[in-house]
Formats: sequence, C-alpha cells, structure tokens
Amino acid sequence: MANLLVVAAGDQVHVDTWWTRLPDDAHGVSVQVFDAAGLKVAGGDLVIHHESLARHRLDLSALKPGDYVLRLILYDAETGKSVSGLIVESGSRFQRELEIGAIAIE
Repeated sequence: MANLLVVAAGDQVHVDTWWTRLPDDAHGVSVQVFDAAGLKVAGGDLVIHHESLARHRLDLSALKPGDYVLRLILYDAETGKSVSGLIVESGSRFQRELEIGAIAIE
C-alpha cells in the first residue's frame, strides 16, 4: 500500500487506499469497524483487480455514540485467505489486518 486516507465526515467514513505492486489475482479489501468491546459493528468489502486506487464509503448512521476502531484487511478475493501487505512509506508489514484509525461518534 503506497498511501492511505481516512476521513470521517458526519455519519460517513471515507477510506481511500492507493496500492502498488498488486498480485495478478483479484484481491479484496475489507474496512471493518469495531466497538470498544472489540465487536465488529460495521464494514464493507471491495474487490480490486489491477486498480491502484480503492475507495470505500461506509455509512455509520446506525451506530450508537461511542469510540470505534477502523481496521483494513487485505485478502485473496477467490479463496478468502488473508494476504500480508507492506506499507511503502514506513516499510512496515502487516500480516492480516492493519488498524487505520479511530473515530468517536457523538
């Protein structure tokens, strides 16, 4: 992943990821929202083929007030198996998921 942008706007979260060096196979990118107890409360998946830009838009209007954590998971779209990734800017690797932000809903 070359870059990541997470923007909370009202009851929406926008997550844009820019990918480089994607494998030939289609991959899925899942953005998941977890509550303070660690339970998944929202999420969305997007299959990417050779597109370098993947855009997620999540509607969080149904969530109760509280603090939430956003995680990104990269996986093989055909098998569903998690795939490791590399964040180019920092050189950091992630094995299954990557925490990409926290939001508070009032």
